[in-house]
Amino acid sequence: MDGAYGTIAPGWLARQLADTPVWLHITWRRNLPKIARHGLQPATIGGPTTATDPAIAPRPGCIYLAHPDDHDFVVEQLHGFVNYDDLAAVGVDVAALAPERLLPDEDAFTDMTGLCDPTDWGLAPYDPDRHDSQGTWADHVRLGAQPGTVEASITELRKIAVRGPIAPALLRATRLQHGRATNAGPLTAAA
Repeated sequence: MDGAYGTIAPGWLARQLADTPVWLHITWRRNLPKIARHGLQPATIGGPTTATDPAIAPRPGCIYLAHPDDHDFVVEQLHGFVNYDDLAAVGVDVAALAPERLLPDEDAFTDMTGLCDPTDWGLAPYDPDRHDSQGTWADHVRLGAQPGTVEASITELRKIAVRGPIAPALLRATRLQHGRATNAGPLTAAA
């Protein structure tokens, strides 16, 4: 690890993804045809999101993924705010992504989970009085430039952020029923 933004050792990542290369992105069901045609597009400031609180707005330019065994936690966070039938899970072949595109999910480094202390990496903690959201805090402190932060997000939180769009060829259809996801084959515009 040389500390470059978003650096992660490819061998380490391959071992982590050996059993589960496809992780999940939760989105609105109505977005599936567009996603099948154009891929997943990153969040934009003030753009549509499944975030239910402005403080947890996504990092601009990123797409968030959760390990399939932990996606139910993401869905549970939305419980009471949205109808489960309005949600869909899209599988993403993380093993096919360039490792330098992977960034930590800031939830691991904020009060959202408290799993990782940002000061252990020399970072000022998230302060809602100084940052509009945890996503803007992550960009401000360049979360991911610190060696080990991506790995901590993968191993501790089992969620990551991906910088930039994800092409349709890397997407898999996933059925989300009663908070559980199952592989449903290639993602098509008819999804």
